[in-house]
Amino acid sequence: MKKLIIHLGYPKTATTTIQDSILTKLHTEGKINFLGKSQLLQTEDITSNDEIVVNLNNENVPLTTKEFKLSNDKINVLSNEHFLQSVHNNNLITIANRLHQYLTTCHNDTKTHIIITLRNQASLIHSLFTEVYTLYLRHKKTVDTLEKYLDEGFAKGNNGFFSMYYYADILDTYTQLFGRENITILFFEDLQQDTHRFFSPLSHLLEIDEELLIQEMTQKKNEKIKTVKGYKTSDFTLGLFISDLLNAPLLKGVSKNIRNNILIKKIYHNTLKKVADKIKLSSGKHIPYLTEKDKERVIDAFQLSNEKLWQDFSLPREKLIKYGYLKP
Repeated sequence: MKKLIIHLGYPKTATTTIQDSILTKLHTEGKINFLGKSQLLQTEDITSNDEIVVNLNNENVPLTTKEFKLSNDKINVLSNEHFLQSVHNNNLITIANRLHQYLTTCHNDTKTHIIITLRNQASLIHSLFTEVYTLYLRHKKTVDTLEKYLDEGFAKGNNGFFSMYYYADILDTYTQLFGRENITILFFEDLQQDTHRFFSPLSHLLEIDEELLIQEMTQKKNEKIKTVKGYKTSDFTLGLFISDLLNAPLLKGVSKNIRNNILIKKIYHNTLKKVADKIKLSSGKHIPYLTEKDKERVIDAFQLSNEKLWQDFSLPREKLIKYGYLKP
């Protein structure tokens, strides 16, 4: 029976870290079959896999009939943030159901195991805001500051872009679909404070030496500039300017064919984009850390959901308190 491991890492937890530093390497060495993102592995097979993920993420289009090209003799791994992103207010429950339906329809001979990496909401919200500010939020006047972002997120609760932070609801859905025995829950905080507890289950599932995983993943550097007062967003580059131009309403129809052309995408990502992304047009914006009042506000908002993490999923309550998910 084929084996498929799906890592549903939240943005800025560990998905990108795993992809960049270890899964791509293991794939190129022939140790696993990594169904990665197209910009990481430049092959048509990988590109089509990424397109399948985007299709499953978009609940407004018919369920895809394309199949992942799974290996019979290697562990297949999919690590992608799209399933748990709600930048566009996707229904995360619907996406989970679509994923399960797709696997049942197209890969019913496959044993699937789900890994979900959690990060305490206060830290994740701040980090993700900093990460996506230059890419998306600087255009949106209603959320172009951290204060506005928090107000907007809390106002809509689990019906808005903070819906992905109600971890218990999402875990409950995946547990019902895939079975608790096929769900592994990791803490991002363990990467810094209890590495064995983070890497041990990964090592077991990937059938890879734990020390190798630790060595590869701890070499990943934080891309954000961190200061005593907060984070600095990424710079505005020529690459982002080109992206904005291609997505402008007046050009979007014309540029769609260009953006969807596989050959053009490969040429752009391999040459022009690398150069354009290095040409800075303006410096990044400084994002201050959350105040203690804001942190308390975040914990209060997710307290009931986070309590279910130990009540329903047997996650250690003392660890949830230690890592800032719950109040003492």
